[in-house]
Amino acid sequence: SRARALGAIVGSTGTSDAVSTGQLVPRLRPESLYSFEPGIRFQSERVSASLTAFDMEYTDTIQRRAIVFPTNVVGTTINGFTIVRQDASGLAYIQQDVRPVATRVNEDRARMRGFEADGVYRISSSWRLRGYYGQTTGRLLGTGEPMRRIPPPIGGVALRWGNAAGTRWVEGVTSFALEQSRLNSGDLSDARIGGLRTRTSIANYFNGTATDLGLVANGILLSTGENLAAVQNRVLGTATQAPLYATQAGYVVVGLRAGWQLAPRVGLTVIGENLTDRNYRLLGSGVDAAGANVQARLRLLF
Repeated sequence: SRARALGAIVGSTGTSDAVSTGQLVPRLRPESLYSFEPGIRFQSERVSASLTAFDMEYTDTIQRRAIVFPTNVVGTTINGFTIVRQDASGLAYIQQDVRPVATRVNEDRARMRGFEADGVYRISSSWRLRGYYGQTTGRLLGTGEPMRRIPPPIGGVALRWGNAAGTRWVEGVTSFALEQSRLNSGDLSDARIGGLRTRTSIANYFNGTATDLGLVANGILLSTGENLAAVQNRVLGTATQAPLYATQAGYVVVGLRAGWQLAPRVGLTVIGENLTDRNYRLLGSGVDAAGANVQARLRLLF
């Protein structure tokens, strides 16, 4: 409503390459979703498995779009943030974000499709193998652009041994995600995924935080011997801005778990996670996963 009061126009994208569509910022409406989920299950003495496919059809999909202001709004405060810069296209910027000021609009239809599969194989009375895999794709039908924050293909395998009495067990676990290269323009500009960099943001960090931390002294990045211009050119080339990551990296994580029933009412579980100390994050989470770690849990039933 604040943007509309300023005569704001919807941009063609959510990033700084947006141009005016000529459409005034409209009221936001709910999305509509039609979901279809066929599936199949199989069960035998040794094997159990399931496969589920899904097709999710969105209408009035809510998307992030940059706002084009037809008049000068520098110095204007919107929701507590002051506009400090406006480019020739009418896109406005605040001090706290390298992306242009944006809004949410109902834009286009979207389709999300994929499948999920899991299975268990009972090798013997003591050994069991379990696995799962899932894959999702999504895109805006009008432009063909990927939908935002679509997870990469993910899966995992676990091999478990347990004694006949069920008082002791050990399980090795491996989980993985493949590289996600189908990123939306909003993903590429998102600080949690693509990490958009501009020459101004690099300069602000170089002359501010990096200097305060002792990483830069006398205008030189101590680890490489580069000055500010050299760092900007190394990161951006000849561009004025670019994402730090064009894809979300895949990963493989290994873990080990074990449990003992020490007494009828006392149980001990030891869990080792990310034993290879892999640095990774779930898409869009903004938080790196924990490094190698071990947990011990003692359970007492009264």
